[in-house]
Amino acid sequence: MIILTFILIFVILCLVIGGDNTAKSIISLSGNALVLTAIVLAIVIGVNPLAVGIIGCILMTGISLFYQNGLNSKTLAAGAALLCVMAVMAWVGYLLIVYGNLQGFPPGQNEIRASNGYEENIGVSMVLVEAATLMIILEGALVDTALSVSSAMYEVKRHSKDIGMREFFEAGMSVGRNILNSTVNTLFFIFLGQNIVMLAYYESDFTLESFINSKALIEPLGGIILCAIGCILIIPVTTIISVRIFRKF
Repeated sequence: MIILTFILIFVILCLVIGGDNTAKSIISLSGNALVLTAIVLAIVIGVNPLAVGIIGCILMTGISLFYQNGLNSKTLAAGAALLCVMAVMAWVGYLLIVYGNLQGFPPGQNEIRASNGYEENIGVSMVLVEAATLMIILEGALVDTALSVSSAMYEVKRHSKDIGMREFFEAGMSVGRNILNSTVNTLFFIFLGQNIVMLAYYESDFTLESFINSKALIEPLGGIILCAIGCILIIPVTTIISVRIFRKF
């Protein structure tokens, strides 16, 4: 009941303060939530988690970019950049999961054990589940950065039609650097907020060496670092693609 109350307050405030644009954002958010629910249900019935994750990322990108912001040169540039970076970072994330043994439940979730009545063999590849999860996290972290850079470059070109290619590229990189500062800070505080209890727990009961090498730290930290690297890479990629698309204006 409390959650529903907060959701209702959130929706009312969004509609009152944001108006029609925020209403579209709420619809997009609801659509993404439905996609996530469908991903979970598909994995439960035995569909390949990685395939479901890829399809889900495509659908959520379509909702976040093309439904919410329209089909135009800005969203096309952002979508192309997102596709390029996701293709690279997905492989990096998969290698991180496999060689770092990051799949499965973290050690802190002691209730998910066979001794507590849970079946260990659930017939689902946890490596693929973790890879799909990482792809979804990456998509959410990268889409806003890509769209912010492409939108800013579109405005630069619209107001300075005679700008040179080099100056245009440098303008895009400058915008990206400004966005990057807030993005990295946001990712850091997300990690800290999600794991502050775990940090306090390990600080009191474990040595620094065991804490640094623990799966409970590496699993969330690895995902956050991967997202940060992706946010850095998507800035020059979006800038290059935007220069090529917007140069005809």
